[in-house]
Amino acid sequence: MRRGWAGPSLLAAGKKALSPIAIKVVRRIDALFEIERSINGKSAEERLQVRQTLSRRLADDLQVYMREQLAKFSRGHDLAKAFNYILKRWSSFTLFLEDERVCLSNNAAERGLRCIALGRKSWLFCGSDRGGRRAAAMYSLIVTALCRVRHSAVYAARRTMPRRVVFPRFLADRRLVGSA
Repeated sequence: MRRGWAGPSLLAAGKKALSPIAIKVVRRIDALFEIERSINGKSAEERLQVRQTLSRRLADDLQVYMREQLAKFSRGHDLAKAFNYILKRWSSFTLFLEDERVCLSNNAAERGLRCIALGRKSWLFCGSDRGGRRAAAMYSLIVTALCRVRHSAVYAARRTMPRRVVFPRFLADRRLVGSA
């Protein structure tokens, strides 16, 4: 999901007059983020328990409210588009309620990929398709290494480690794999 929880917030921050419905939805989403801030740094079990008790209720109420309000809009209305986007992907948006490892937003992942998106024109010509595949593999390895350094406690837990090689085709014929 690409910053989906921010959809109604972006509409509310636009140049159009603020809709009272959009303001209510943004406040409810802000309440979810406030709960996430309060449990930041707690154990996985504590996070999941708080999410199941507090966040679940708020998310369910938000879903009901959005469905009720959606009936009041035409299909082309900006809020109807934002509500439909969230409601069609509701299971993805509420995955954080079931899995303590999932964050409410993916802003951290997007920040990690931002440098690649900004340098896209610089890296447009890697020389060949093979060079492009190599560059993609190298960027993936570098970002993984940075994540492991920044979040060593998360990567120390065995259940969060990858169970199989991520790039089997790329690494299968590499001579340098064993020498690292």
